[in-house]
Amino acid sequence: MNDRGRTRVPTETVAALLRDACAAGARLALRLEGTPPKDGAGCDAARTHSSTLLEVRSDGGLVIAPPASADARRRLAELSRVAVECTHGGVKHDFWTRRVGEVLRPEGPALLLAPPEDFCRLQRRQYFRVGAPDGSQAVVASASGLAGVRRLIDLGGGGVSVQLATDDELPADTAITRVEVRLPGEEPFVTSGQVRHLDGSTTSDGGRRCGIEFGELAMRERERLIRYAIRRERELLGRRQSPRIAADGALVTLAQGDGPARRRQVLNLSSGGALLQLESPRDHDLVRGVILHAVELRVPGAETITTEAVVVRIESAGGHLTCGLEFQGLSRDAREMLAHYARLGSWGPSPAAHRSV
Repeated sequence: MNDRGRTRVPTETVAALLRDACAAGARLALRLEGTPPKDGAGCDAARTHSSTLLEVRSDGGLVIAPPASADARRRLAELSRVAVECTHGGVKHDFWTRRVGEVLRPEGPALLLAPPEDFCRLQRRQYFRVGAPDGSQAVVASASGLAGVRRLIDLGGGGVSVQLATDDELPADTAITRVEVRLPGEEPFVTSGQVRHLDGSTTSDGGRRCGIEFGELAMRERERLIRYAIRRERELLGRRQSPRIAADGALVTLAQGDGPARRRQVLNLSSGGALLQLESPRDHDLVRGVILHAVELRVPGAETITTEAVVVRIESAGGHLTCGLEFQGLSRDAREMLAHYARLGSWGPSPAAHRSV
């Protein structure tokens, strides 16, 4: 697998990430023929075989359902290394593994794979995405001649996904001279962009998903789009403001893109997010709408939680810079643990054993 477009995931977070994917019923794409995926493009659907992740063992080994095809099962036994792709929470990951044996589960025989190697995130986004409401459209015009109105699938501060017709030709890196985002009840957003990916498989209603990254978008327009995306996500989740409690001694370690990790003080916490004390100007790159792919929360007397988060606000008051985070994809156990402490109004030994996201 080529390193372009791939960001290595820290070894200590791989098992937790896969356990969360397993709990969500994630499917794996096993590449058993041809060459491995290149340039962060992911697996070619025509050359992959699907399986379900059933269990992540304490040693990191993976238990999966046997592929449906007898030929795929044979190939999996023959290959010394297998490229695997896993999509969870809208983010694709890939890694290497190999078949090491079989295990018997209550539902029948299953396959045991070795712990993942070279576990990386593909197509990493700077801004989070949210599904577009019914009736949303994108007017797309490309340098290659495509022009027309297409259905808007999702959007965020950095780009959109649109549904193309099966005969639309928009290969990766195609320049988009105009993309106009039309949302119900909102003024249109107009900018240019570039095609980042075009899925080979069709959507449920017969089109193909195309990811477009925005070009030069005015900061005021980007902020408007981010505010809409955050408001839209809260509407979809029915998320309510949960009680916050002071978090003396709590720290958060943040990782963004390929930059170094940073540790910041937590001012208060809830089951939905945290308020951090920032360091200016060292934290100038933390802006509203940015997604942080690795947030590690350490609270005295409680288990460490690892998750993703979105920056929902940056404020300056009394000479201090603060950052509001909203957790993304927090496991049920982690959210219940935070809610438990919020109800108590203080921290202490965990009410139950807990694994991070």
